[in-house]
Amino acid sequence: MPPERIFVACPMKCGSTYVAKLLASYFGLVRCYPIEYWGRQEQNLTSTTMARLKSTTFVLQLHSRPYVPLIRWLAEARVHLVFLWRNIADALVSLDDHIRNEDHRVPTCYVHDPVRYFALSLEERYTFLIHNAAPWYIQFYLMWKQADAILPIIKGHYENLVCSPMEFFERLISGLANSVDQKSLTSLINRKIENTRFSQGISGRSKQLFSESNRSQLERLLREHPEDLSALINELPWNGNQWSTDVFQCSKDEIAMDVLVSSEFASAPVGLITDTSVVRQRFNCRLPGLTTIELFGATYGKHIPTGVLRVRVEQTGRLVRESEVPLSSIKDNSWFSISFPHISDSAGCEFELVVNAVGVPRDCSFTLWSSDLNLHRRGILRFADELRTGTLCMKVGCNGAK
Repeated sequence: MPPERIFVACPMKCGSTYVAKLLASYFGLVRCYPIEYWGRQEQNLTSTTMARLKSTTFVLQLHSRPYVPLIRWLAEARVHLVFLWRNIADALVSLDDHIRNEDHRVPTCYVHDPVRYFALSLEERYTFLIHNAAPWYIQFYLMWKQADAILPIIKGHYENLVCSPMEFFERLISGLANSVDQKSLTSLINRKIENTRFSQGISGRSKQLFSESNRSQLERLLREHPEDLSALINELPWNGNQWSTDVFQCSKDEIAMDVLVSSEFASAPVGLITDTSVVRQRFNCRLPGLTTIELFGATYGKHIPTGVLRVRVEQTGRLVRESEVPLSSIKDNSWFSISFPHISDSAGCEFELVVNAVGVPRDCSFTLWSSDLNLHRRGILRFADELRTGTLCMKVGCNGAK
């Protein structure tokens, strides 16, 4: 079934206007402009605008970051999400073109006096953007990387768009609609789409335009960040342009978040968990090496001195992993972690998490928090054999081991 609502989340200068217009033409949807283009708040939607958009169909393209209200709206309105990315160095080169030729008011950094900016040399302008705009790109990337575990995201890379537009759009459209009309897509790609600001349509400009000093400044910024940004360093044009269509890469042996329903989305406890009142949460893994599950528990303000929480991971009714957590180690309204030997072939598989509590003292109670939204749309929740509409607040981690 074709999508009715598409949100293209993107940093500046990654071909997003062109992508949004082509997707709108392909699916017969209207491009939506709910805020002024140079509106502040980094183009984040207001609650009034989000409420109005829920009843419409659209393709919406914004440089918005995934704050909780936006994530909740995307889930509630069942909006299909596309994320676009481009290596930071080339994005900064195009950003400089944009500031000089179109408008200096951009959400990535603040240029107060455009005349003084224009008077800087090329190297000085790139130095300014590396120091002031690149941190915005990094934060944008990291926030959407986390959101990738919360919501289903279809990802595209500018380099793929430039070198193989057919492959690029096939990937996006198949993710949005499960199938691709090759004839229609070919016609759209061969047709000139006006007013897209897809100005250069080439990759690697920073390799020629960045000085050695500019290159070192950007690499140092990425290397000294507390997060591992080696994937962003490797995709720089002078480092071989090693980009990935999956966009959000993890280092070897790093625990990657595969499913995340944070406590920010907690709405209600599932009910009192006992040895017979059992919680069952289905979920699908995208990555190999399923190895950790974190849950958000509640003890109703009390310390539970005895008893254990039994946690089982099942696959098609077959037990594949199990663990016990002493209830005395779980604090009220807090996360606790269950680790187990990794499941190497977890990618693409559905699992069921089964949780019950044994030996809870008579004057104590234990429960798990849940969200009213099934944010990741990858599982169902049952408590005491009753179907629930939401999902557990949970974090599922994979180490990528096969």
